[in-house]
Formats: sequence, C-alpha cells, structure tokens
Amino acid sequence: MQYEERIQHLEQEDAFLKAELRKRGYFYLSANEKLSTIDKIEIYLSYFRGRPDVYADRYFSKKHQKFGWNPACDRSFQAGCKKGKIKNYCSICPISQFPSLDGVILKHHFTGKLTCEGIGIYPLLTDNTCYLLAMDFDEDNWFDGMLSVYKIALRYDIYPLMERSSSGHGGHLWLFFEMPVKALKARKLGSLLIQEAMEGNKNLNFDSFDRMFPNQDYLPQGGFGNLIALPLRHDTYLKGNSSFINDLQQVIDHPIEYLASLPYPHMTLPTDFSASSTALLHYVTHNQLYQTE
Repeated sequence: MQYEERIQHLEQEDAFLKAELRKRGYFYLSANEKLSTIDKIEIYLSYFRGRPDVYADRYFSKKHQKFGWNPACDRSFQAGCKKGKIKNYCSICPISQFPSLDGVILKHHFTGKLTCEGIGIYPLLTDNTCYLLAMDFDEDNWFDGMLSVYKIALRYDIYPLMERSSSGHGGHLWLFFEMPVKALKARKLGSLLIQEAMEGNKNLNFDSFDRMFPNQDYLPQGGFGNLIALPLRHDTYLKGNSSFINDLQQVIDHPIEYLASLPYPHMTLPTDFSASSTALLHYVTHNQLYQTE
C-alpha cells in the first residue's frame, strides 16, 4: 500500500510539473506523441477560425511601396475585376471566386511557399459571431500591456495565447471559443479583461493597446469586417516573429502542440473579486458567453 501511495504521489507531481512547464511552452514529447503535418494543420484550423467562405492575402504595391491586403480571389485582375480601382468592391463583385482556406494553403504558409506575402482571416462571421478574439498591442511597452491582460485572464481560467507580431514590434493576445460567440459579447469580455488589468496596475500605461479583432459588433454592410494576419508565417517566424511566446518573451518551440494544449474558456471564476471582477462575474453568469440569444 505504501508503494501504491508513493506511485500515486509521483504521478500527481509529474502531472503538476508538466502542466507548469506547458505554461512556459515546454513539452515532453514521446515518440508516439509527435504530430503529423495533417494533424498540425487540423489543430491550427480548429483554433484560428474565421469566415469559411473567404480569407485575405497580403501583397506589396510597387507603385505605393507598401504592403496591403485583399480578399484572396481566383479571378483577381481578370476581365471585369475592379480590385484596386473601387474600394471595398470585392464583396459585391459579380465575378469573384473566393477560395477557402485549406490545408494546402496553410502548409505553404508554414513552409514559405505562398504566392503572396502572407494570409489572414476575417474573424467576424456573417451571423455576427466569432470563434476568437484577438487584442492588438503595439508601442514600446506592448509586451507589458499584453502580459498584464494575459495574467488577469488566467485568474478566470481563461487561457489566452500570446503572439509576437510579424514586425516584432507588437503582439496579439488570442482568446479562442469552443463554439461561435456573439461578437458583441466577445468584445465586451475583452474590454472587461483590459479594464481589470488597468485597475490592477495603476502604473502601467495602456497606450500600447490598439484594438480588438473582430473590430465591430456587427458585420458592416458591403464588407467582410477587419482582417487579422495569421501567425507562424514562415519568413518572419525564422526571425522569432509571428511566433507564440511565453511570459518571458521566449519563443515556444512546439507551437502547434502548445496550441492544442489550450483549453477553451469555461468561465470558472475565483471567489476573491475586486470591483471589476464582480462586473466580469456578473457579465459571464448573466450573459452566458455561449448563449446565442
């Protein structure tokens, strides 16, 4: 009996230590735990879910010497295409043929074989719901602001993902939902987390916070809503950017395995509430996150 108790204690200790390491992005992977390319693509697409009928690609304009984004289209610049001539025309273009974001395109995204300069998704779905919320941070103190919100989220058993942006001068804090959530509710949750972080650290300047994605509660007429670039883009990832990072700003070596370890929020809240914590508690209990009405 003594040996059984000792084994149980060691197993519990092992599970605890592995969980703590996973928070920092470190994994113990046995030979039979390694993911195939197909597995990685499926996991990635199950978290980074935007509109299924359209995605965006990034281009470089030689004329204007800057990067831009357009809806990916198989008929771009063919006869009848007015891309670049009429603003926001793509959503009503009669000849448009938008491809879906699939495993082949995503594999090219990971390996640097895209024919464009990057790809992005439109988080706001046609029914004004979303599968994710991303908070955008920039300026010199972008990481301090993002980390502060990240820690507040953990207090509520919400496990966000921190990403260093492709430029290396900003970051995105991603929250993922198990099923579609009204964009209005998702954005309200994000606002409350930021409010809590600001109240908890009066010395922290939140000028670094830029905006949230989706950037609207409701889909604008004649548009797709704001887009956000997808992380793990090959060329920037090699430089340590467009990467998932831990609370020490270290790049996580097994990004897809780490992504798969993130539980969806179930809103299990602690009992020690500050003023804004109470607001957050009231929000998620009286306006259930996954309730569609």
